[in-house]
Amino acid sequence: MRVTRLDGCGRVLDTTQPPNDVYADCMQVTSDGFVSVEVTANIEEGDAIAVTNAAGKVCVRQTPKPELTGYGVNITWCNVDPDLFALVTGQEAVLDPGTENPLMAQVKVERLDAEAWTTFAREAARESGHAAALEAGELPADLVEHADEAGVELIPGPGDIDTACECDAWLQPCRHALALLYQIAWQVDRDPYVLMLLRGRTREALLAEVAALASGAQAPGAAQREEVRVRAAQVLALAQDAPSGHGLADAAVAAYDEAVSRLL
Repeated sequence: MRVTRLDGCGRVLDTTQPPNDVYADCMQVTSDGFVSVEVTANIEEGDAIAVTNAAGKVCVRQTPKPELTGYGVNITWCNVDPDLFALVTGQEAVLDPGTENPLMAQVKVERLDAEAWTTFAREAARESGHAAALEAGELPADLVEHADEAGVELIPGPGDIDTACECDAWLQPCRHALALLYQIAWQVDRDPYVLMLLRGRTREALLAEVAALASGAQAPGAAQREEVRVRAAQVLALAQDAPSGHGLADAAVAAYDEAVSRLL
């Protein structure tokens, strides 16, 4: 495998001028330690909607519409130069001076679901200052507190973080995983959207939902849910005045069935 550092347009990075000159000594890494690469689609399944009428029968049923939110990439290497990790991930390699062989440490952070992110966006949209801060790449502490009060814990707790390492330590997190956690903390301190991404939302998706809620527009998927809610209410209203006749030969029953069919 040969990995080359590229710019945002996919061109080989020009290291003759700052700030890219710092990468002049590490523009390309070639290694035979490549094992496999796996690309996984991240899909939010959505919520199924079902409404039963007064007789206990399901009168409205809508299956969820899956939404692609991005792709996860898992690359497996074996005994490769740490510079390869730095080049692929964009993060500086951290070397343990106490060992001659590099070790792989992993940190997994639990993602928030779509409902939790909508709640967080709603809290951000309540105050224009919060939305402006998010636009500027900042994360107000009071916004995190308000979201926490609303049931959304943006800051991951011990139960939201899982670590693993190739070392022989008995307990986790080991010192290598702790070093990785410290590095993640530095990245989050520099750019709060690193935390958002770890918790399952990109900058673009979050800002779009906050803007929609702040303007009074419906969040993505809200229009469909509202339509189903209205139709369900209409079906239930019809069910309360359902005719007592039997069979389609009864004109009242036939009219009732036709009205319900139009709603479904």
